[in-house]
Amino acid sequence: TLKGVSDVVGLHLETGVMICVEVKLGADKLRPEQEKFRKIIRESDAEYWLCREIESFKAGWYRKHQPKREAA
Repeated sequence: TLKGVSDVVGLHLETGVMICVEVKLGADKLRPEQEKFRKIIRESDAEYWLCREIESFKAGWYRKHQPKREAA
C-alpha cells in the first residue's frame, strides 16, 4: 500500500483535473511519507492542496476552475 495518500482524492469531470487535498488542523505538519506523496502528485501535473480550513479550499478551487455559465 502507498503511505501518505491525501485525505481527499478527486477528479473534476468537466476539466479532467485530478486534485488531492490534505487537511491539517492547528500546528499539524505533513509527515515525510505525505511530503513524498505530494511530490509525486505535483510531478504528475495534478493538483495537491494543503488546507487548514474549508473556505481556503473553496476559494482556491473557484479561483482556478471557474464554473461554466450558460448563455442567456
